[in-house]
Amino acid sequence: MQEAFLGRLLHLADPALPIGGYTHSNGLETYVQNGMVCDKASADQYVRHNLWYNLKYNDAALMKLAYDATAQENIAELILLDQECNALKGPMEIRQGSQKLGLRLYKIFSRYSKEHTVVEQWEQLIKQKQTYNHYCIIPHSALEKDVYLLSVIPNA
Repeated sequence: MQEAFLGRLLHLADPALPIGGYTHSNGLETYVQNGMVCDKASADQYVRHNLWYNLKYNDAALMKLAYDATAQENIAELILLDQECNALKGPMEIRQGSQKLGLRLYKIFSRYSKEHTVVEQWEQLIKQKQTYNHYCIIPHSALEKDVYLLSVIPNA
């Protein structure tokens, strides 16, 4: 189990793996251009506020609910969570970044979880374009929970 965890974690950490997490700054460029983030202290404040006020109450909360829905094999709940996530991400660039990252992460994690009914159902929804597939909603099994939790923090 530990070897599988380490292998999956190294797979995600490989700089040759283009999953898109580093290309979406969640507005950091705008803050830099406007002079709001201009030094180490303001960058630290930006990151802390983003983690505390955005990820904690949006993506992290949705991820926990998606994990619970996956454990209960509740595809309908996953679809609702994905729709809610899409509605919460107002700016188009943030929405698209979340979806692109979700698709790439799904491709990585689904190969380890093909035996799970929810994962198979989610793949069909992706193929039929019936899900937005945000990164914090993709179904995943308990076996890769720790790797998944480490992977979904953008720019970590």
